[in-house]
Amino acid sequence: MDLGDYIGTDGSLLHDVPENAHQLKIESPILLNSDLEKLRRFDDVRLKNLKIVTLPAVFDVTKPHGELERSVE
Repeated sequence: MDLGDYIGTDGSLLHDVPENAHQLKIESPILLNSDLEKLRRFDDVRLKNLKIVTLPAVFDVTKPHGELERSVE
């Protein structure tokens, strides 16, 4: 089973030009810290529209039930 995916814009399916294929293939939806660091440092002129952002996903475990959901929102 292939869990790989592409990130980035795929452009128009009606026009077969290189500008419509600016994507980065990842082998798995589960990324290690080293994979994330590679993405943060990724620099390719063809993928300038790809913006890498790190979102905090932490929550206080001492808070009431539902805090994780509120943190994600």
